[in-house]
Amino acid sequence: MQRFVSTIVLALFLVPVALGQSFYSEQAIKPLGFGGAIAMYEGDIYIGAAPVTWPAGEDPSGEVIRFSKSDSGEWVEVGRISADDGEHGDEFGRSINITDGQMVVGAPGAEAIYVFNLKDGSWSQTAKVSPHTALPEGREFAGSYNRGGLRNQNIAVVENNVMVSSYDQTSHEGGVHMIHQMGMMWMDMGELEEVGAWSLAANGGRLLIGMAEADSARGGVIAYDYPDGRNWVKMGDMTVEGLPSGARLGRSIAVWDDWAYVGASGYEQFGAVMGFKASDEGTWRHAFTWQQEEDGRRPGFGSGLATDGSSLLVGASGAAYIYDIYGSESEPVRLESSEDRNRLGFGSGLAIEDGVAVIGSPSGDYGFGLATVFERDEEGSWNQNGYLMGDVDRMESVTGTDKIECEDGMVNDLWPCDEVDLVSFLSVSEMAHDRGAQLNDIWGWEDPETGKEYVLQGRTDGLSVVDISNPSIPVVVGNMMRTDGSPGAWWRDVKVYKDHAYVVADGSRQHGMQILDLTTLRDIDPADMPIELEPSGHYTGVASSHNIIINEDTGFAYAVGNDSGGESCGGQLHMISLEDPKNPQFLGCYTHPEFGGTHDAQCVVYHGADPDYNGKEVCLNSNGSAFIVADVSDKSNPTTVSVAYYPNTNYTHQGWLSEDHNYFFMNDELDEMNDVVDHTRTLIWDMSDLDEPILVNEFYLDSSASDHNLYVKGKYMYQSNYQAGLRILDISDPENPVEVGHFDTAPAAPDVKGFAGSWSNYPYFKSGIIAVSSQGEGLYLVRKREVDL
Repeated sequence: MQRFVSTIVLALFLVPVALGQSFYSEQAIKPLGFGGAIAMYEGDIYIGAAPVTWPAGEDPSGEVIRFSKSDSGEWVEVGRISADDGEHGDEFGRSINITDGQMVVGAPGAEAIYVFNLKDGSWSQTAKVSPHTALPEGREFAGSYNRGGLRNQNIAVVENNVMVSSYDQTSHEGGVHMIHQMGMMWMDMGELEEVGAWSLAANGGRLLIGMAEADSARGGVIAYDYPDGRNWVKMGDMTVEGLPSGARLGRSIAVWDDWAYVGASGYEQFGAVMGFKASDEGTWRHAFTWQQEEDGRRPGFGSGLATDGSSLLVGASGAAYIYDIYGSESEPVRLESSEDRNRLGFGSGLAIEDGVAVIGSPSGDYGFGLATVFERDEEGSWNQNGYLMGDVDRMESVTGTDKIECEDGMVNDLWPCDEVDLVSFLSVSEMAHDRGAQLNDIWGWEDPETGKEYVLQGRTDGLSVVDISNPSIPVVVGNMMRTDGSPGAWWRDVKVYKDHAYVVADGSRQHGMQILDLTTLRDIDPADMPIELEPSGHYTGVASSHNIIINEDTGFAYAVGNDSGGESCGGQLHMISLEDPKNPQFLGCYTHPEFGGTHDAQCVVYHGADPDYNGKEVCLNSNGSAFIVADVSDKSNPTTVSVAYYPNTNYTHQGWLSEDHNYFFMNDELDEMNDVVDHTRTLIWDMSDLDEPILVNEFYLDSSASDHNLYVKGKYMYQSNYQAGLRILDISDPENPVEVGHFDTAPAAPDVKGFAGSWSNYPYFKSGIIAVSSQGEGLYLVRKREVDL
């Protein structure tokens, strides 16, 4: 009998929403890798580690990692399978099928499948096969996924045929390719069916094709037989009477003998599994529908399926269920994540065999993924028995030299540059606490007593304080973890007032605002560094916030993008007094009733050319869909000054005033991502009349990278443009900037749209050091050369 292994994937990202406004725009599309594709064969576990972005490691082509159970009962890595000709971006391991000693691995980036055979306990590559004609643009061969990370079960084996789907997740069109073995040769014989195949499954001579998005997403399944080993016979459709639109029947399929189990992940909102029985004639009849109990049910039930013939493993969002196929009267066993680290995507990759179930969390550990193993004991109970993990590759720190000069456009033959030298580089691995944690926002502090400069580096799991008084040898003084009970956050923001750091996080439940008295750093013994830093105070007037803005001239803070509890102020300005730095006091809200949450802002005592607001405290708010200026001088009665719009608005993200307050430089984070502009765009506003800001120019860089945070110091603007790294512009002529330097913090990533690379920078140190955070790489300390224009 053939052994069927299901490898459906559903990698779900947590996307926080602040009062109707989604901040998904900043959700970096992380490696949907380890734990997405899982298979079991002869007692071993095989997990795909297929990066779909640009990692720092040395093996970006992908691989399949093999685990065996040791004599002590632990699961240990025993080998890795990779392509003989693997190259960067192949995404090898995005799908896996193992049948009768043969492994087929999808590599959609290479538009190929690889075939391996098992001999004497080892796997050796025997073939690589690609479609014999070019696929239509948008189709992925053996590994389609979409923005939310949803992937196909796209390989099935029927005798000497490997059936592979090619799928376009935008149009939902595709085909099912027949890769036929003839002796030692494998050939693409063309398409069996021109259909949007979301899932494939086979057992014996039967092939089932799931079309989850067909017929207004009602979905459906097409059945084929291969009775004589030569010809395919279409057996018709598998149907369910009265199936509603959005049910997505065919999202996943598992088949064993005469039974097929088909996931309908959108059925009646929470999903279902439909059971079908094959007749002697080869047609299929709907026999039953399984749904979750109402108490504690999770969406996406039926998104993934796997069976070993006696048990059926069903995936949902954040949970999995095991059904005893032959014990129809028994209740299913519900398996859940026991820790936040693997909750993201838990229930995605699935495999089950002989009392061992493996549940993948490909979005867990901040996108690096892991898998949880459950085993059934002699009493029939399922118990967790550890985690399986792949590599978290990091770049190595570079410290101990005065500087490494930018020569011939490169630093150390690794980092592209222009007129910017590297002073030192501190790897994420020297700051992060949690596996897979990355960097995000950054700020700085100078100790007024000692003159030491410190970087306050936000991480997805907390905050690192780095002493850069000797910038060639940065020292991590201490780490402050996120608030107990709050999950890791892609968005953590930090600002400083009166020697206190204020830290907020988005999508973080009851995180609140942490307060750290930075003067306590003076008392830390260097021999004890890094220490675990404890907050000096905690503000709970708001739960989760996307950003914290502080006007150091007035002593007021403004939390924005607020949700999860407390006074959210509609996601707009939650105004706080910092008169007592350790005991902030809520003063009120500024909200514009026609708009959702504020993403970021700059609040200043205005001293520009508009006499009506000279000396007033104003906030310049980037509100996602508009640019809003508010007068917040009177906290009991803040008012809207103006609302401004601009062409091709996609996501009004962040901006900063020129030092004379007459110009505001703004970025739109998604205009490049959504292809409405071809190059990195900076919007330049004339602010000499706050009642009517005027867009005077749209400045374009030579890069097409997505832009993120920018800051102004003197005549220079410092832009963190994700995969293009740090860009420095001379704004002596504010309406006509000139690029005068750059440093690429993500050298493995091309300078194109996307969310990897540099998150932010801090250019305000008196020493002239520019601190730049790069998410998956680390903290860069760089210095700009003086440039004569």
